[in-house]
Amino acid sequence: MMAIETTGLTPRLAAVTVGFSRFDLTRWDGVMAWLNAGASPSECFHIHTDDIAATDAALKEEIDA
Repeated sequence: MMAIETTGLTPRLAAVTVGFSRFDLTRWDGVMAWLNAGASPSECFHIHTDDIAATDAALKEEIDA
């Protein structure tokens, strides 16, 4: 898990995109499908929409620290 060191915030992940496949990490079958797809250097993680503002603020605080 990614945590922002200064604030300790760990944003929730909603999905991951690998190539042209998007896996819903809010559902167990999506998590299992992503794990079964194997690791990829092109994975793009999507933060839960409720955590975007808090993540933005925490990252700004991390940069200013």
